[in-house]
Amino acid sequence: MHNTQDEQTSLKSSTTTLARKALVPMRLGFILGVVALAGAASLRVRAQEIDVYVNSPRPLAEAVKEFERRCKCVITYEDLKWRSDQVEPSPIFRRRSDGAAAMIPRGIPFTFTVPQDLAQMSPAVIGQHFDSVLGSFEAIQNPGEFKVVRGERSIHVIPAASAILNRPICVIADGVPAITAVRTALNEVSRLSGEKLDLWTLPLNIVKRPIHVTMSHQPAQEVLTRILAAADQRLSWHLFYDVNLQTYFLTIYLAYH
Repeated sequence: MHNTQDEQTSLKSSTTTLARKALVPMRLGFILGVVALAGAASLRVRAQEIDVYVNSPRPLAEAVKEFERRCKCVITYEDLKWRSDQVEPSPIFRRRSDGAAAMIPRGIPFTFTVPQDLAQMSPAVIGQHFDSVLGSFEAIQNPGEFKVVRGERSIHVIPAASAILNRPICVIADGVPAITAVRTALNEVSRLSGEKLDLWTLPLNIVKRPIHVTMSHQPAQEVLTRILAAADQRLSWHLFYDVNLQTYFLTIYLAYH
């Protein structure tokens, strides 16, 4: 079984948490309540298919990670900017400011099915199978509407309306570390949208690699994907929205090994 905390723990040797500033202890209580509440995936294997059950405040994000591990491909995920009717108090985590329960998305668990030989299939067929994952998510009336956008190098799962990373941006990275280019992209999205964006976790030994990427007037999700692919083809990312801090946080991870 995998969850957001497990993924970060398994990458501990190569992953650093960027919030080592003075504000980090304040942020951590919020982020844990919103991002890292344990999700779970359980499996039931048949002759040719695998049933995967995901249970998390963000079940679609958990499904993306489970699917990535099986397709050996990259699928990115962007949170909704959650409304008050789409969140609920956490039974575990508290806000540092006033001790009240942290608000987390009220995700509904669901099950999806994938072929056992998913990794051997063509990108087009893999995309069709992921469409069925989104269909399973929607069938149980999870809060929020999402859509799938097929990019040049990966599949993007984004809010059906007002995806913050749909904004076109320009980034020139000529021999700079990938992390520098990522920060540039996030700063540009923040400037254009008026929203706060920050980095949360990443495999530092990989994103320090120098890259050469020039992208002009391309959707931010494509720019981020190109930057990370230039460092390592296996890198993927999730963009989570923290209702308590009203901030988007980017987490970068190895989708598969």
